[in-house]
Amino acid sequence: MNVGLREVRQLSELAEAVLKRGAGEEGLADYNRDRIGEWRGLLGLDGELRGGEGWLGEVMPRLLPCIPATGETLATLVGRLGLEWTAAPKG
Repeated sequence: MNVGLREVRQLSELAEAVLKRGAGEEGLADYNRDRIGEWRGLLGLDGELRGGEGWLGEVMPRLLPCIPATGETLATLVGRLGLEWTAAPKG
């Protein structure tokens, strides 16, 4: 939910910039690219978890989309589980 609320705020600011201040539409393309990347990470489509043993190792393939964070916060939370997260390269 936090991601959705942040997205609404960012998108409304971009729309205002385009509609009221005459900003170019390239900001919307950047927003779209960033959101797709973030959601791919949230859904566990990008990145990799490593280091799980026992029960944690068994559930690890399904764990990434269940952690409510992205970026550095995700790395911190995963580290608290004794795992390591590697982001997929941007490109």
